[in-house]
Amino acid sequence: MAGLKIKSQASKKLDEIAKVFERAGFQMKLAENIEDLIWSKLVINIGINALTAITRLNNGRLIEFAGTEAILEEAVREAIYVADAKGIKLIFDDPVKKVKDVANATGGNVSSMLQDVLKKR
Repeated sequence: MAGLKIKSQASKKLDEIAKVFERAGFQMKLAENIEDLIWSKLVINIGINALTAITRLNNGRLIEFAGTEAILEEAVREAIYVADAKGIKLIFDDPVKKVKDVANATGGNVSSMLQDVLKKR
């Protein structure tokens, strides 16, 4: 019974914190399982970052070429396979589509990994 009370208190505090951030203009989403959320973000990074660094392409250009798009898809499918094997539930239904949507939405962006390569770090 004590464990439920502690969880309830923690949930209330998190709700309060989320409301403060929302009032400040941030979009908030509380996650039941943070590992699923972290892995979901990782899948996006796997599909975009290394490939932009290798090819020197901005995010959106990755899906303009059949070859880079195929590599992006395969990298994401491999990440999905590993996530599934670890019991991770990704937060989006179609991870490959999600990564392509992110690449498109951030089309002009230079990924952080590509920035590092360009700065010889």
